[in-house]
Formats: sequence, structure tokens, C-alpha cells
Amino acid sequence: MYGDLIIILLVIAAAILTLPIAKLASFCRGFAAHTRYICREMDHADSYEEYRKWRGELRCHYLCLIPFVNGRNVMRLYNRIYHRADKVKKERKDSLVPLLLPSILGIFICTVCVCGMTWAWYTASVETPTQKLTSACYEVTVESVTGADGTEISPIENGSYSLAQGNTYTVILTASGTVKECGGYCLIQNDAGDKTYTQTFKPGESITVQFKPNTSGSYTFSGVWGSLPTGTAEYLHHTDAVTDPVSDNGDTPAQSDPTGQPSEPTTGTYTVQSGDTLSAIAESFHTTADKIAAYNGIKDKGDIKAGQVLRIPPEDYVIPETTAPQEPIVSEEPAPIIATAPSQEPSPEPPSDSQSEREIRP
Repeated sequence: MYGDLIIILLVIAAAILTLPIAKLASFCRGFAAHTRYICREMDHADSYEEYRKWRGELRCHYLCLIPFVNGRNVMRLYNRIYHRADKVKKERKDSLVPLLLPSILGIFICTVCVCGMTWAWYTASVETPTQKLTSACYEVTVESVTGADGTEISPIENGSYSLAQGNTYTVILTASGTVKECGGYCLIQNDAGDKTYTQTFKPGESITVQFKPNTSGSYTFSGVWGSLPTGTAEYLHHTDAVTDPVSDNGDTPAQSDPTGQPSEPTTGTYTVQSGDTLSAIAESFHTTADKIAAYNGIKDKGDIKAGQVLRIPPEDYVIPETTAPQEPIVSEEPAPIIATAPSQEPSPEPPSDSQSEREIRP
């Protein structure tokens, strides 16, 4: 196989070398044929003017051997070299040396220039200041892993954490790296290959997540640079863990607000990221969009903005029933009494005694 490859390479190299050799041979044949034609015309010239014409043609023919000299600019070089000699001498004596000397000299000068530029290009050294190149990196450090009872879990020898199935752990993670504009996520993986992802966060940021293992085992927390894998629907969101005091009998008392009314227990908060929807947030926290909207007083479920902090309702949260607002009762105030001047009509005369008796008598 290697022998066939070597033969193919040799054939290709021979073909590449054959092409310039063939072109050079063709040029030499054409140059020699045109030279013979001009010399024959010079020998058969009837007058000196005709001879001088063909002699100039022959000289221009040889001057074209110089690189960068062609039929357009050859007359400029010819007038600088031969025009004085043609005016002084009128003889039909020409030798090969005067014809070839300008061409050989021009070829030599061009060759020296090309070799000098090539040598300068290869030996030139460009001095630039030393630059320090740093590769992009992204790392996630586990600040603490705390159990539901407040006990902090310590890492084992290989840096992993031994977590039990069904328990909820509060994990604080801090990202670090060299690229500040980009971010990554934390990959939580156990020995069996089960993978859990956190939300993306940038270097210098810290997040707190609630992690509930599906199986008991040793879990590692690794930072991965870039976006979450395509198709990842569920991942751990940033939450603000709330540690409630525990009473002597083991029950967690309900929190109360300044008015004295007990407040509903909270399960944390979530900061809205770009592209999030209320339905997706509700699905990741195993609740409904209506509950989150009612719990946060959101009237339009589509009106959420990046950076907005949402409180996550507890599992036993019930949406309060709303009653139709009653129409306000508009009190009709009496019209203001406008005082008028007393009329000038004469007051009636008092009734007489006889009239009074008639009215009283049945």
C-alpha cells in the first residue's frame, strides 16, 4: 500500500515538473525561430534604413529576455541604450555580445534583487512583546451542604458527598472563572450515573439550591461551562432557604407578621430569568401557575420580567376564593336650601267666631 502511494506521489511530482520544463522548451523554440527570421531579413535588406529597422527589432527581441520587460515598455529601454550609437555609426557589423550584454546584465540585476528580498524575508525577525495567554475556565465550589435538620455534611476523601435517598439538602454553590460575561451550571452526579443540573450562573455569583437525591450514594458537584444541555426540562433553581425554629416537641411553629396574624409557611423564592414562563417555573417547583400568581398577587400570568423575585407557595397552599365586589352605595345628600326673601302677599285674615263654630260643629 505504501509503495503504491509513493509511486503516485512520484508521478504527480514528475507531472508538476514536466509542465514548466515543457513551457521553457516551447519558449526556447519560439525565441530561436523568431531570431532566425529577423537575422534572415537583416541579411536580405536592400538599404541601410531597412537593415537598421530589423537590427532594432533584433535588439528589442533580446531585451525582452529581461524580466518585467515586454513589448509595451521595451522601446523605453531601447532608446536609453542604443539610440546614440545608431546615429554615429552606419555600418552593417553586429556581433552577438552587444546584443546579449544588456539582456544578461538585466537578468543578473533582477536575480540579485529577487534573491536579496527572499533572504531578507526569511531572516527578518519581528520583535513583539511577550503576551500571556490564559485559557477560559469555569469552576464551581461547594460552600456547604446542609441536611434538613441543620446538620452540615462534610465531604469524603475524593471531594464527593454521601447523601441519603429522600432527604432534602440545602447546597450553597459559588462559581469562579476567567470569562465574566459567560456562565455555566453545576452538574450533580452519583456513582450510578444519575445526573441533575442546576440553573446557569456566572463567575462570582452564588446560588442556594434544594437537592433531594433519588438514590443514596456518593454525589459529586462539577462546574460545566456553557448552556444547559439541549432538552433539559427540569433543573434546580436558586432558592432562599428558610430555617424555622423547632419547638421542644419537634413541631415547627407558624410564623407571624407584625399584625399578630400567623403567616403561611414559605418554601423559598425564585428570581425570574430571561425566557422563563410562569408555567415552566411552576412545573419545576411541582406546583401550578395559578398558585404562584395568587401567592404573589399577579393578575396577568404572562406579565413577569427578568429579575423579578417570586415567592414559591407551600404544597398545602389553597388559592383564596374571591367574591364579586359590591357596587358602592351612593348616598343621596339633600339639596341645599336656598334662602329667599319673604313674599309680600297679605296674610289671611283670622277666621271669625261664627266660622270657627261651624267648622268645629259636626
